[in-house]
Amino acid sequence: MTKVDFYLVDEPGEPALLRFVCRLTQKIFALGHQIHIHAES
Repeated sequence: MTKVDFYLVDEPGEPALLRFVCRLTQKIFALGHQIHIHAES
């Protein structure tokens, strides 16, 4: 079954959001899971 997770980032600002996304993506990749990132650009 497909699993979807949503996250709330406590730290304000785009730099904090990008750091979070990069860390999460790195962790998911290292675990061998698939990830889809939907972004504006």
